Amino acid sequence: DALSYKKSIEMIEQEASHMAGLIKQLLTLARADSGKEKIRFERINLSEFIREFCFDAEILCREKQINLKTSIVDGLFISGHKKSLRRLMFNLLSNAIRYTDSKGKIFVNLKKRKRA
Repeated sequence: DALSYKKSIEMIEQEASHMAGLIKQLLTLARADSGKEKIRFERINLSEFIREFCFDAEILCREKQINLKTSIVDGLFISGHKKSLRRLMFNLLSNAIRYTDSKGKIFVNLKKRKRA
């Protein structure tokens, strides 16, 4: 029927957009590896970054009745590329939400480990 056809088209459009984003990310990495594009690293408060990301993701979790639990140690910093880190977290949490059953749980833990 028309409704299922429309949903199929919307899903194809979402996946095509996702694939275009992945291709763009791969091109950026390839350019950085070849020295044609510089990736600028900055000091990031990872604790705050992850906490804020999870706060935003809770809205999507509530829609699906998923319980998002966090355990985030304060004051952890990294040197990284904020835009890439944002993409990474978005991919991880959106996949977790997508593949967790309704009324399920997602756990996000951030802690410091001693180096071996």
